[in-house]
This record gives sequence, structure tokens and C-alpha cells, in this order.
Amino acid sequence: MVEEYQPKDMKQLEHEDLSQDKLWNLRLPLVLNLHASLSEESRRKVRADFGIPEDRDDLFATERAAFRWILEKKWYIDARSNSQKIEDSKNGANRFYKFELTNLNMIEQMERA
Repeated sequence: MVEEYQPKDMKQLEHEDLSQDKLWNLRLPLVLNLHASLSEESRRKVRADFGIPEDRDDLFATERAAFRWILEKKWYIDARSNSQKIEDSKNGANRFYKFELTNLNMIEQMERA
């Protein structure tokens, strides 16, 4: 069975264009610090992996908001709010992170705007 369609039915609508995608077009400044839970050996490894100088604990990156979730998972970024950290501590949740997102409030404001 052959499916029939009209080419005009398959055209991209204006609101479907990437230029209309807020999260695709929004660039976020990510301010990352090496996570406090890392041992000194782990800090050395993360510095080497990410090209961070030995005397620094921070990394600055700019990325599309659409990729924020992926980057947080791949780079092990702790983007929890303070209340989430307290709740996790009470519940004994012990997760591994390489970085902590230090400008979370700014990021959330930018994504809401």
C-alpha cells in the first residue's frame, strides 16, 4: 500500500523552525567548580581531562540551553538546589559529581525569561 500525501502538507511550519526554539538559541554561561567531594587525586584527573590548570578549581563554558541536561549527565555536574542537597543528605543519597554548577540561579532565570 502506498501512502499518498501532498508536499504542501509536509512543509515545516514557522513555529517548528530552529530559529523559534528558545532553548536552542539561548546560550548559557556555565560556571563550574570542582566538586568538594572529590579527592585530591580525582581533582588532578579532572583537571587533566578538562585542561584546567593545576592552580585552578573552576571552569567556564558556554553552551546551548538545549544541551544543558546532556552536559550535566556527561560531565557529572551537580546542578541541585541547596534544598535538594539538604534533602539528599538527609536521605543518605551519595552521588558522584566532578563539578558543581555555581551559577544555578542565573541559569534558571535565563531559562525562564
